[in-house]
Amino acid sequence: MKIASVMKIARYCRILWANLSHPAQMKTGPIHMQLEVTTHCNLQCVMCAHPALIEQPRHLPLEQFKTIFDRLRPLTISLSGLGEPFLHPEMAAMIRYAHERGARTITTSNLTVITPDLAREIVQSGLSLLKGSIDSTDPATYLAIRRRDLHHRVLEGLRHIQRAKDQAGSRAPLVRLQFVMQGNNFREIPEVLELCADYGVDAIYFQPIDLANGAYVDAATVDRLIGNMDREAFRAVLEGAARKAAALKVATNLPTLFRDFESVWAKYRLESNPDPASAVCLMPWTSVYVSVDGDVRLCCSFAASQETTIGNLWRTDFMDIWNSPRYREYREAFRAGRRPHRICQNCIAPTLFRLVKSTNFFKYMLPR
Repeated sequence: MKIASVMKIARYCRILWANLSHPAQMKTGPIHMQLEVTTHCNLQCVMCAHPALIEQPRHLPLEQFKTIFDRLRPLTISLSGLGEPFLHPEMAAMIRYAHERGARTITTSNLTVITPDLAREIVQSGLSLLKGSIDSTDPATYLAIRRRDLHHRVLEGLRHIQRAKDQAGSRAPLVRLQFVMQGNNFREIPEVLELCADYGVDAIYFQPIDLANGAYVDAATVDRLIGNMDREAFRAVLEGAARKAAALKVATNLPTLFRDFESVWAKYRLESNPDPASAVCLMPWTSVYVSVDGDVRLCCSFAASQETTIGNLWRTDFMDIWNSPRYREYREAFRAGRRPHRICQNCIAPTLFRLVKSTNFFKYMLPR
């Protein structure tokens, strides 16, 4: 076995042990990093903080990207944040840089800017997973949610990616659609499964909407997004869609959503604890979120919460941030079964138990 593979397995083992023992101080850095590469965006989604927070959008320079990557050396890197990643003119170069250094590469795109040429660049870059936002099969519903009449461009982007993969004889990147469930669109979940089957996507993830950030979400926004959702109608849609996904052989997280429906519904009601106290989040020991300005935050749920910045990579060494008093306080709180922030209190947390149960567990534990 190659030395690089042995070292990678050793890092996974150290992180696994950290998630079993939950130390306040870490001797090893995170294995996953989400890095915001741009704050430019071509949409104005109703559930997104971008219009309220970003006055002067900017791209992360390629050289700064390389510096951050080389400092943290993540085994998996997600290149996404409050902007559309493929608006960055050097996005493919960033993916290629990380891929050539052994990292799994992931990004989330609204798919509306993917041309045939860009699709070929994406396939050639070594991107591991492309998450594409869809939210509706109906252009009118899409327009109401995304505030841009670009539903046709989403479908075109999907076709361009699949054609580029076919031409290259490549399975990568895997394509997983993202569907943020809200009042306007949850009844369309069965229909979007048919779209997935027609377009040959690898999977679709149905995502509960996050509305716990009081910095930009007010009561009127909450009512507009989920006020018309009926508990039993929502449950029935998820149950029926899970059966349909199985029949269509479309990979989804619907069985988990239906199984954990009470927690999901508690999240939609903005109740403080959709999770039991025993659900200890992986993030404080495993992952980190870094903004386009180098600000370090706990995870992507805090992307729009500038007040939760723990440190800045351009002013402080990362390991000093990773083991700062504030980070240690987060870890101690989670270890004790407490949720230190309202965002955490409304979260269905990624936990070691849930990771083990997921189909991706061994993919992430084994070397590339």
